[in-house]
Amino acid sequence: MKATYDKLEETDGQMLLRIGSKFVIVIMLILLFDFFVDVITLAFSLLIEMLHLVMEIVEFGVDSLLEYLFDLNHNMTDLVWVNTLLIGVLVGFYLFLTRLPKLTRKTCRYIKASWLVHQRKEKACWKALPLMRKIKVSIAYFTGVNCVMFMLTF
Repeated sequence: MKATYDKLEETDGQMLLRIGSKFVIVIMLILLFDFFVDVITLAFSLLIEMLHLVMEIVEFGVDSLLEYLFDLNHNMTDLVWVNTLLIGVLVGFYLFLTRLPKLTRKTCRYIKASWLVHQRKEKACWKALPLMRKIKVSIAYFTGVNCVMFMLTF
């Protein structure tokens, strides 16, 4: 079970550390955005290359088997591959499209429910905070947003 963190019991230093860490993460994401895009691109490229290698190995085995069993030449086995892959892609695309509306509804419902639970929790926490703590939290967020905006403009 996850331990809950009570914002009402935290000290000013803990509050500043909690809010400051959020803004440090935002600033790091902004500064390292190009790096993250490069890493994701590299990962997809490696994945595609590995899938291509596996497909070549499977294709070579099936080509050899088709040529041996049915006395086909290389062009005929390529034609069998293309037709098989085309039918597989079309069937997969059809199945994806038929299941997409249900998947979209489920995902949207889950996101809305999670967001409402989070909002209720944050509203209850905000209402329970004393006025002085609300002022401190507001100033901390205002300072963090100004730091991010200053960093983006200069």
